[in-house]
Formats: sequence, C-alpha cells, structure tokens
Amino acid sequence: MQQAAQAEAKGGTIVRWEKEGANYEAVIDKNGKQTGIEMDANGKVVSKHDEAKEHKQKGTY
Repeated sequence: MQQAAQAEAKGGTIVRWEKEGANYEAVIDKNGKQTGIEMDANGKVVSKHDEAKEHKQKGTY
C-alpha cells in the first residue's frame, strides 16, 4: 500500500495517513496542493479527491 501511494504521489510528499472505514487514505502534498488517495487494504486505488475541498465540506478549516 505504501508503494502504491508513493507511485500516486509522483514526486509529491505523503503528509499523513488516515483510516477511512475499511480503507486507508494517503494525503499527498504536491506543489502546495493536497490530494487524498483512498486505497483498499490491498493497495488498490479506490478514489482520489482534493483534500482542501473535503475539509471545507466538513466545516473544518
């Protein structure tokens, strides 16, 4: 899973990991933009999203 996240980062930095139910999310910072990459336990990418937008939707800044 770590290797899959590093491949997705493409030169960015993994700033944190979060547990999302049965899945895991790697938050990648690249050029000041944070992207969340959600993966299942096998390291398969389930979804990607802009982390800044997600935090605004949840009401946290």
